Amino acid sequence: MAFLVIVEFIALVVLWRGKLRLKEELAHLNHKCNQMKIAVAHSQVHADKHREQIDTLDTYVRLMQMHRSGESAAVISERLKIPLNKVEMTLKLERMKKHGAQ
Repeated sequence: MAFLVIVEFIALVVLWRGKLRLKEELAHLNHKCNQMKIAVAHSQVHADKHREQIDTLDTYVRLMQMHRSGESAAVISERLKIPLNKVEMTLKLERMKKHGAQ
């Protein structure tokens, strides 16, 4: 009888230590998971920012092509779905760059 109590006690101690080890490992894995989530969110922010820059550059190129082909600022604004004041400002800045370079 005493032997069975000792065996059960040892089994409980072994299981308890295993539980503690698993609990520590789970905490470590949760920490790593949170770090990965933060890294993914960070990379998505940079990807979105990069995508915006590419879209902005593409829109700028199309705006300048349309302007060179003789389209008015109002038509460019309507076709590219850009506010007229932004189109006019972009064209004005482009003229300033052109005159500043000469």
